[in-house]
Amino acid sequence: MFGLNLSFHFHFMRNSFARLFFAIFTLMPLACQAVTLLDDKMSGRFVNDQAFILKDPTGQMTINDVMHATGFKPLNGLISIGVAKQPVWIRIELENTAADPHWQLEIRPFLLYDFRAWVPDTSGGLKEYRMGEREPFSARPYPWRQYLLPMHLPAGTSRTVYLRIQHGNHVILPIQVYRMQHWSGIALRDSLLFGAGFGIVAAFALYNIFLFARLRDRMFLLYGATILSYAWFMFDLYGFGSQWLYPHGDFLGPARNVLPNSLSNVFCALYALYMLDSPDAKPYFRRIMWASIPLYGLAIICMLARIHYLSVLINQVVPAITVSLVMYTAVQRIRQGQRTALYILLGLLPALISMTLLVLVRYNILPYHAFPIALPLAGEVIESILFSQALAERFIKLRRDKAQAMQRMLEEKNLRLSEALRHEVELEAKIAERTEALQRSEARLRDMAFQDGLTGLPNRRLFDDRLEALLNQAIRQDAPFALCIIDLDGFKPINDQYGHDAGDAVLREIAERFASLTRAGDTVARLGGDEFALLLPNFDNRFEAHSAFIERIERVCVPPVYVDGLILQVGASIGIARSNALDQLCADALFRAADQAMYAHKRSRRRPSGERQPTLMAP
Repeated sequence: MFGLNLSFHFHFMRNSFARLFFAIFTLMPLACQAVTLLDDKMSGRFVNDQAFILKDPTGQMTINDVMHATGFKPLNGLISIGVAKQPVWIRIELENTAADPHWQLEIRPFLLYDFRAWVPDTSGGLKEYRMGEREPFSARPYPWRQYLLPMHLPAGTSRTVYLRIQHGNHVILPIQVYRMQHWSGIALRDSLLFGAGFGIVAAFALYNIFLFARLRDRMFLLYGATILSYAWFMFDLYGFGSQWLYPHGDFLGPARNVLPNSLSNVFCALYALYMLDSPDAKPYFRRIMWASIPLYGLAIICMLARIHYLSVLINQVVPAITVSLVMYTAVQRIRQGQRTALYILLGLLPALISMTLLVLVRYNILPYHAFPIALPLAGEVIESILFSQALAERFIKLRRDKAQAMQRMLEEKNLRLSEALRHEVELEAKIAERTEALQRSEARLRDMAFQDGLTGLPNRRLFDDRLEALLNQAIRQDAPFALCIIDLDGFKPINDQYGHDAGDAVLREIAERFASLTRAGDTVARLGGDEFALLLPNFDNRFEAHSAFIERIERVCVPPVYVDGLILQVGASIGIARSNALDQLCADALFRAADQAMYAHKRSRRRPSGERQPTLMAP
């Protein structure tokens, strides 16, 4: 193209119209390529309005490709260049009109994951620097929290600077040129300002953590965690994280500050719940605040999974909801006269204003120079102070409430003392009455421990005690006795068809009939369900006596039981075991013999009447 323009010039130089035509076509491209003129007054100026931008959708362009590319578009002074998921190239053309060739180019983007720069060096070429958060901090030409690049521009020369950015999140890219002396003064001022700010925040946080260790009140720990996590977020946002926390390179990805931001949001939600919650609080306040906590956990998971856009989106949308809710609730508490809520509301306002302005800058709604760079940190300092005042106010309120409670307790104590003296006689009478009632209760408990709750008969525990006594007597004194087991036939259908109330009525009636058969010294007990047992000391061993006793049991079961108009009837399967008929005298042997006799009786009752076996006694 240059050769074609030169030939065109020689053929038409003598023609004035041709000379004008030549001037338009050769100078018009130069007019479109703005050049930043560097002089002594330019130190500290932004050069975004003279910069050009080129997007690399393939991500494969090299510096040589970019130097010959024609797709650059004017940046038009924009500070925010949007989400740089794919590489973005920035071109800045500089011409030094001053005598001193030494200049510095500073980029303050907060965070850049992948950042490379090609700047003029002393040899006249371009020197490459790789300085993104993914790179070690030692790769930077200066040990500075932001990106500071040395440039060598001899007087009267024009050179081009190229920047390559890839971040995966919104990128704020303010670019300024400095003289080293001028920049050093600004850097010293900023360092002192940030040091003071972070020092104040750390002092408040650590002091309250020490208070927690001494007083064991979790509100001090929540305050410390809230302030420290947000300070971590700001510390990283201002570039100190790369210098002091991650000097060997970033391993968390482009959205690494999502981690401290999410943690600070979690602790802030817990702090607000602890400080503003009350019995009359709206239920949705607790639900929304508690629901926000797992969402912040999801943001951290998305960050680790490299889903950066979603993690950032959660930390933008959820705090907008929760902070609005906290401020609304704080206003309600202020109307109720709570000064604690006033300090919380005032503490949130500076941070909210600074973050709002930062978002406006991010979307190029507010110019960058109108945003004080230290405003978020100033908001954090004010928040830490006012939140600490909220804690102090709450602590004072708790102490005042405690004193009032102590006063009420003393008054109540005096009142009770006078009442105690006045009712001393009544108290003694009540003690005597309660002692008697206690004795009656103990008697009832003893009865309940050995009686069946439904039938009033001895239960299995009392039955076993008496059986053990008879066994010992039989062994020592050769006093025989008999064990009789009775199982009700036809009881389960009554329970299933008419219900447990009808079944309980039948059991009570049958228990009374069995009790009417016993002699003095006999024991009739309910073992459980529809199973009864009798202990018969000095029982007649003759078969006729056994048969007569069994017939008596069967006869008492014959009459029906009347329950709420129902006519219910059951039978009985009976088994008797004698103590003197066993080879080994023990409770288990007696029960086995009685069970065998009872099941033999049950089988005989199921046969036709002509085949019924009368033997109902264990040999």
